[in-house]
Amino acid sequence: MSFRLSNTIVHKAFLSFALLTSTAPTILAFPFSTWDTNRDGKIDINRESPPANIRRTLKEYDTDNDGFLSKKEYTHLLDSTIPNTIQPEFNLPYSNEQEIQRLDIYRSKQNRKPRPLLIFIHGGAWNLGDKASAITWNLPTVAEKSGYVLASVNFRSIQSAPWPGPAADIMSAINWLSTNGESYGYDGSHITLFGVSSGAHLAAFLSHQAQIPQKTPNPIASTILVSGAFDLNAYIEETEDLDHEKNTSPLYQFFRLPPRRSAPLLRGASPQNIPPQSNFSSLVVHGDQDALVSPQQSIRYSDFLRHHELDADLKILPGIGHTVISSDSFVSLIIGFLIRQRKSAGQIE
Repeated sequence: MSFRLSNTIVHKAFLSFALLTSTAPTILAFPFSTWDTNRDGKIDINRESPPANIRRTLKEYDTDNDGFLSKKEYTHLLDSTIPNTIQPEFNLPYSNEQEIQRLDIYRSKQNRKPRPLLIFIHGGAWNLGDKASAITWNLPTVAEKSGYVLASVNFRSIQSAPWPGPAADIMSAINWLSTNGESYGYDGSHITLFGVSSGAHLAAFLSHQAQIPQKTPNPIASTILVSGAFDLNAYIEETEDLDHEKNTSPLYQFFRLPPRRSAPLLRGASPQNIPPQSNFSSLVVHGDQDALVSPQQSIRYSDFLRHHELDADLKILPGIGHTVISSDSFVSLIIGFLIRQRKSAGQIE
């Protein structure tokens, strides 16, 4: 959740940590339009792409060797990163209002009976990122190994849809997913929300709301929250070096007001100020070297959940910064937590 002074700076910060992996899936953390900077419907590999490690990967998928990557070639790149044991379903509309309101589903080809559902909510300061970043972090495989079906959601940015726009979109996606499980091999009554950075804020906020319309009980059984800010006003105090008052700041864009004037509204958008309306378990993960969001955010939020008699498993990972999700120890935590959730629900012995 890189709250920077402008979208350009946020973009560069997000790119900088994504490029650390130097693999094909890294490219897919961003939509096609990220690389197609002149919006001509193709990527100029030599002029529009990032550093050499990314150019090499793009050239591998330039099948006609014309120096450009078309949308078709880009889609082939995406497909190539998914294990052949997994069946993807791309760009399913959960709402017909805007093109961005789409989601992807990844399910094992070995499904014998409905599996619980893991919904991934990407990060990017509520303005950047893409549902394809689920592939970047190998989440289709993580879900398969844990016995889950994975859904990854795109939603409107805070810049295009002020609060509660992004949260409303994800709620619409949850509603759609909770009623379409039979078509895609999952149990829509047993959902885990998995949010990273700003996505963790959104996942926590939604888990605190009243039950999903027309579903009883609430299908949100658990949450996985990574590097999140759960008290937005406290976040402002913890990052005094950032100019949150500029109109390009994500926290300004929440309500189109300087944060000093929108403090009561930001309080209402902060999960830590909203008593949970149902029972769920949480895995809360933060790196102790996170320079973008203080790990105190996760510590205080975990205490808040326990105060409300909810199960909160807090993991502070030593020597890890904001990109917790890229560490091997984190992957083991996720799989272990998801399997425990299935056991507690009586889905496995």
